[in-house]
Amino acid sequence: MPAMVRAALLSNYAATAKRLGLDPRAYLAQHELPMSVLNQPDRRIPASIINALLEQSALDSGCTTFGLEMASTRQMSDFGVVGLLLTHQPSLRAALKITQDYRYLLNDSLIIDVEESDNLAIIREEIVSDNQLSNQQTNNYGLGVLFKMFQAFLGNQWRPHSVYFSHRMPSDPKAFREFFGCPCYFAADFNGLVCTSRDLDTPNQVADPVMRTYLERFLESLRSESPLSLGDEVRQAIALLLPLGRSSIDQIAPTLGVHPRTLQRRLQEQALSYSSLLLETRVELLKRYMANGQYSLGSIAELLGYSSAPAFTRWFQEQFNESPRSYRQRLYPSIHAARAVPSLTRKK
Repeated sequence: MPAMVRAALLSNYAATAKRLGLDPRAYLAQHELPMSVLNQPDRRIPASIINALLEQSALDSGCTTFGLEMASTRQMSDFGVVGLLLTHQPSLRAALKITQDYRYLLNDSLIIDVEESDNLAIIREEIVSDNQLSNQQTNNYGLGVLFKMFQAFLGNQWRPHSVYFSHRMPSDPKAFREFFGCPCYFAADFNGLVCTSRDLDTPNQVADPVMRTYLERFLESLRSESPLSLGDEVRQAIALLLPLGRSSIDQIAPTLGVHPRTLQRRLQEQALSYSSLLLETRVELLKRYMANGQYSLGSIAELLGYSSAPAFTRWFQEQFNESPRSYRQRLYPSIHAARAVPSLTRKK
């Protein structure tokens, strides 16, 4: 089943498109979306369509920050009932957990993970799309919205320690630094922002525990409507954690809020195998990375959770009966040829 998102994600698309010289009606129509969808916030749309719409809009407008432009006017109310629940969470840490717990009501393709070390927290946010198109604008949009959510809790003067993007440095990196107010790094191995652990635990002074309980009960009544299967949830969690070398069921299960044995039992009940889901996800991500000239074979190995090139090559040959290099040369000769020319610098 394709990943779905709420049409509310497009609530400010028309204004952004017009400001940048585009006809929003025409662009929505190109992607088989009626203008009326902008007034139907709870309508569900395939995430791949949103992704394609934003990428095309950025390309035609010449605005490499199209996603950030849309994020700049997002408010907590745009999240619907989940947004109201977020405003009553005791801290940002709790709000991030709620965002992940109820992502099926917001954005099925969104995965968030928090990793902490030395009083710093890395909040990784990935968009797992159903196609092989670039996710640059949707990732930028997602990070921009995450930044705005942090400011809603910590005040408009708050700034992250740093922000990381997996895409190459754009022609106007200054616009990114101005938006986030901190150093921005590109061609990174993940999309996310870094803050202090104290930021995550700063008490939310306006949280109402009574309202929070009411909203949680209401949203729990909707949980049966989740379009995500268990297999889909596991695949998304694997896709998020593979680049960190965390691919075992013991490492994946906590991200889904369950004990590893519980996850194993639920998978068996649905005739699913964790090892098969891991393999399927690796192969799907591999094909996407191989088609993207931004990634070297060494980078692809790391993104798929392999700490050494020989281990990656052995796995690859078992799956495809050829080496990674010959595979890319056969299917993507232009990428292979381009990567044969050594790069003298790596811009950030």
